[in-house]
Amino acid sequence: MKRLLPCLTALAILVSACEAQTLAEPGRFTPLVPLGKPAIVDSATAYPGGAYDASNLVDGIADGSHRSEYASAGKGTETFVVFDFGKPTAIAAFKHVDRFDPATVDRARLIFSDDADFARTIATIEVKHANSRGGVTFVPFEPVAARFVRWQVTAVHSYGTVGGAEIDFYA
Repeated sequence: MKRLLPCLTALAILVSACEAQTLAEPGRFTPLVPLGKPAIVDSATAYPGGAYDASNLVDGIADGSHRSEYASAGKGTETFVVFDFGKPTAIAAFKHVDRFDPATVDRARLIFSDDADFARTIATIEVKHANSRGGVTFVPFEPVAARFVRWQVTAVHSYGTVGGAEIDFYA
């Protein structure tokens, strides 16, 4: 029953969201589609040893394997990753799978720009993370067209070696 309860809760939330969408706009439903893997062009320094590189965030593996996680070198709220989609892309949702470790993310910010230096910001979205080992955070939002997205950690649970097992974006 303990394993079934989170699934039933997630299903109830999904059904409620679909019902709300149906009531607000009869006959309209727009599915979210994975955008594929953007390039990682910058990140906070990874934990030493070579096993916790930022590239692990987009390798498609989120199974608890420590060889497939990104962990910053104790950067805490200075932890960030910059993603490049190659051209302005309409982004409508963000998914983060946290590390399978006590170093979890509590809050973060998504910053959208068409400039690699983020001199001109298009939009900023605050993200409340699951803040648990292997926790999944999924945040849909009004589509933002941008080439670059900076994921910036703004609060951690207790340890500074935060990062994640996987990050995905959706159109």
